[in-house]
Amino acid sequence: MVCYSDFYNLTIRFAYYPKTKTLVLSAVDLITDYDGNKDKTLEEILQENNITQQDIRSYQEYFLYEKLLTDWVTGNKERSLFTVDDFGEFTIIDNTFDNPYWD
Repeated sequence: MVCYSDFYNLTIRFAYYPKTKTLVLSAVDLITDYDGNKDKTLEEILQENNITQQDIRSYQEYFLYEKLLTDWVTGNKERSLFTVDDFGEFTIIDNTFDNPYWD
């Protein structure tokens, strides 16, 4: 989850399925805290905060490759078959922008 204000958060979710070696990038979504205006749309929040698709993609790639996968590989050290230079082969299903706003 990425917080862009006191009341609005964007969710950037990943789901990994080991049997199929598939990583699913879920659609970006908006969570409004109890004090936020629940009538505001994802489009309005992104425009108000000058957030672009590239901003979201950059953060998503940073989190996936620099944090999640790197921490997993280094945390497992010799128990891992992979390194930070080789995360192995897996399929990515990218639903990041599967939201009517991006159409």
